[in-house]
Amino acid sequence: MAIILNGIISDTLGGYICLRGFAKISDLIQISESKTYQREVIGEHIENIKKFYEKGKYLFFPEIILGCNLSNYSLCENLRNNEPFVDSGIKYKYLKTDSKGYLTIDEDAIKLHRIDGNHRLNAYEKGMTALEEVPFCILFLAEEQAVKDAKVIFNNINYKNRSLREENNLKNIFDESSKYPYTDDEIKNNYGENYKKTKYLIKELEKNNKISDIKKIVNEFYREISFKLINTFLSLGINEVYLNTESLYKAIVDVLDAQKEKIDLGLFIAYVYYKLFDNLNPSNQKYKLFTNWVRKNNIIKIKDICSEDVINIFNNILDRKKRQIFVSMPFGTKKCDNMFNIIQKVVEKISQDYNIDTPLVLRIDELQGSSTYKIIEKIENAIEDTGYLIAILNYQSPNVYHEIGYAMGYFKGKGLESNVLLVLEEPDNKDDWDKDEYKVAFNLQGYKQLRYKIHKEFEEKLEENLLLHYGLK
Repeated sequence: MAIILNGIISDTLGGYICLRGFAKISDLIQISESKTYQREVIGEHIENIKKFYEKGKYLFFPEIILGCNLSNYSLCENLRNNEPFVDSGIKYKYLKTDSKGYLTIDEDAIKLHRIDGNHRLNAYEKGMTALEEVPFCILFLAEEQAVKDAKVIFNNINYKNRSLREENNLKNIFDESSKYPYTDDEIKNNYGENYKKTKYLIKELEKNNKISDIKKIVNEFYREISFKLINTFLSLGINEVYLNTESLYKAIVDVLDAQKEKIDLGLFIAYVYYKLFDNLNPSNQKYKLFTNWVRKNNIIKIKDICSEDVINIFNNILDRKKRQIFVSMPFGTKKCDNMFNIIQKVVEKISQDYNIDTPLVLRIDELQGSSTYKIIEKIENAIEDTGYLIAILNYQSPNVYHEIGYAMGYFKGKGLESNVLLVLEEPDNKDDWDKDEYKVAFNLQGYKQLRYKIHKEFEEKLEENLLLHYGLK
């Protein structure tokens, strides 16, 4: 099947000769194909293009640029001189009556290659119906040089031009000094709800002279920061209740006041995220936990942080830590039962002092099962769900050693921090170290242990360790 395109023949600045005109987009799709130098088609981008065109307002369709290979490049002179020619898969003629060139393309014999506009053509293929004729530009290229030339042209179009910086774009959209500024409804309808929310956050920052403070802490433009912050929070599915201007502004100011050094934009957004929730729910304490985690792990030194990633990672850590504390201990001794009670007491104290959810403190004999296999399986599952394992080494219990080994192996295999606290009560008399009650197996002797002589000492040391574990100290 042959398709005829017509338009004006002209030379480009670089010496390429081209045919420019308008054609049905379905015809351009039919006679062209994507080459390897094109970017992979991005599904989200396709959907955005479809929505933009289907909206039917403020539409402008830039030229689709296609490359046509000539087996004999000297035929370009025929184009310049308005003389007809035939080449593999194409025929050309010029009509004086309308001063246009006509290119007949046999789609079964030749395919033009897409230099620019591949996403726009794909969007139409995937369900767009609103468009009819669109502008095109066909560059005539020497067959032996065509792919190399097309790659350079593609690069020049897509990478050498400098995109409009988001800061300038936002400034233009929100400019209220122009003769005809956008209304809120126009911003929402033409750009989206995220732009409307960004507008009011920017106005609040400007009104309260916080621009220099933002520049001092985050080396980015304040409009861009506001826009990225809003977009991040919307993508994380934050409830609309939290996304009001007053709450967002207060969270930003609180973070600015707390920071004394420059930080990455992604980290700044994460800080605001946790401060926002804590301001509206003071019992959360997540902001403090997050800042302690950042400091402890030197996250502040990382550049180009994805705020969504770091938020999701830390939320997973919090979920793991708050689930439960597993106590691995020998049974049948009053001494160990007393220690378990102390652990519960310390956990409850920390929960009350710092307004955090009280973790479940679990011990083996609370896991019921109808068989040995099921009990072991439950124990292993409990350890996997544990944020912290406290193991009492006294009496050399085989079960305790098994649970320590399983926990250490599981944490290591998952790339997690080995949150195992080894506890040992020391004898009052040093001669009693030889008693089985105080001996520690060789494979654990090299690991750090929390040692104590009186329960008060154990209580104090345990609290200190748990505060470090939960990032409260």
